[in-house]
Amino acid sequence: PQRGGGRWKKDNLQKDFYTPFQADVSSIHPGRTDFRQLINRSAANGNTSDTTEGLSWLDNFRFYNVRGNDPGAAAIVFTNHVRVLLFEDGPSYELAHSLFGSITSIFDQFETYVIFRPDDGSPEENIFVPLAKITWAWSAATTYSGGSWSLPTGSITRPHFFNNATDFPKWLQVLHN
Repeated sequence: PQRGGGRWKKDNLQKDFYTPFQADVSSIHPGRTDFRQLINRSAANGNTSDTTEGLSWLDNFRFYNVRGNDPGAAAIVFTNHVRVLLFEDGPSYELAHSLFGSITSIFDQFETYVIFRPDDGSPEENIFVPLAKITWAWSAATTYSGGSWSLPTGSITRPHFFNNATDFPKWLQVLHN
């Protein structure tokens, strides 16, 4: 995969990945492929907080690149041809302050899976299986004081390489963000 770079955005805590990582998927069978992403989040600002309670939840959609839940919308993989999957994400959290708090902070951990479903036989009866998994994370914090926000502090654990996925991604809830 290619590693991401980025910049902090001014109006919220957001690490904008402008260089995506990629996965090359090929198979001797035609099928469909996409990314499936799980998130473990702990975030708070002066108005609200969000947490997955230390668990991994589905990050918005079952099929991350197509931003939906329709298995037929996943990218087509032709027999013995490489399908390049590009991944980009721009995790963020709204800046807010109130009488109850002046700090906005976020910590996100991600598990991003490459998934594939063969179309042989009856595609509707086949399931998406994980081929590989990559992990990455980011955190940031800033404080509102004297009418302005401080320069955010934070860290990024960039995705480095894919590991073979031996477990299926599991979640009980969906984080809509």
